[in-house]
This record gives sequence, structure tokens and C-alpha cells, in this order.
Amino acid sequence: SGEVWIAYPDRVERRDVHGAPVTSIELGGYPKGIASNGADEVWVALDGVPGSILVLRDGGVSVDRIETSGEAIDAICPWDDDTFLVAARVSGLLQRWHRTEGHEADLVGAMNVSGIHRTDEGHLLTVSSLNGVVQEFGAEGNLVARRSNLPQARAGVRTEAGLTVVACSRGVVAVDRDGQEVWSVADRGPAITLSYY
Repeated sequence: SGEVWIAYPDRVERRDVHGAPVTSIELGGYPKGIASNGADEVWVALDGVPGSILVLRDGGVSVDRIETSGEAIDAICPWDDDTFLVAARVSGLLQRWHRTEGHEADLVGAMNVSGIHRTDEGHLLTVSSLNGVVQEFGAEGNLVARRSNLPQARAGVRTEAGLTVVACSRGVVAVDRDGQEVWSVADRGPAITLSYY
């Protein structure tokens, strides 16, 4: 649909392809990650130990909660209908979890990222708030693209139009494949995280 979900400290908002607001949902916790899982689910990782994930359906009308038995979560990325990746805060590991069966595996290497997103091409976008960088890795693990100068970048997504939309301390910034800014939302303050579906 081209819409983007953006998480702020107390709520999530859905915005259309032009950045106009569609809906806003109050949260009962601080969001650390947000990701779409198909056309009808949005997953929100909430801060805390152990981590917990809210699964929003029907535009936020229906809500389920998944409790993780591990450490706090800094980012979430659904991988298929039943599994998702999380960036664990303390260990820095990228982990794969099953919706009902729990932790499945630690993926190779400590990535220490604040945001992860799987693109339609099967690539993995990783975002680092420490150095304001978004990196894109191919299926073989090779670096495909790198974008910097995104202060305190927390999350990034790739849209069908090829835009990389990043939540950072400036708000939300959309850049094209050449790294040029296309649009931004700066009047709402720093954005915590976002999702695209």
C-alpha cells in the first residue's frame, strides 16, 4: 500500500506514501522496533527485560502479545509467517525466534544494530544509531549500499518505489537510491522507529 508505520515514545502512527497521517495508536510501553509482517500485521517490540512484542492486526484493532524469554530487544524483523529476527541489546547478536516455539538460533556474528529490515529483494538493511549509518547487505552477506549522515538513525525500510526511509533524530527522512533526500517529516520531533507495508 506504500504506507509507513512510525513509532514515537508513546504511540505508533500510520502515514500514507506522501507522509500524511492515517491513524495513531497509543502504546503501553516504549517501542524499540517495529516491522510489518505481510499486509495485515505490524509487530512492535517494546522495551523491557524480557522483551515483548505486540502484534497489531486490522489497523491496530486486534492486538496479541509475544513474550520473549531472552534479553531486551533493540530491533525486530519478521522473516516469514512464523519466524522473526531480533537484535538483542546486551549480546549484540542477531537472533531468530519462532512465534510460538521461542528462540531458534543465533545468527552468525554480532551485528550491534538498532534497526533491521528485510527488503523485497531478500536483502537485509541494518541501521546503527551509534554512527548514523544504514547499510544494505545482499543474500550472500556482501555490502550492497551504505548511507551515512543520518544522526542517531534508529530504523530504516525500503519502499516499492526504491526509497530508503529512516527514523532518526531529525524525524523521518526518505532518500533515493543515490542517497538524495526526497521527503522528510521533521515537525513531530525525533522518530524512534518505523515500518513499511
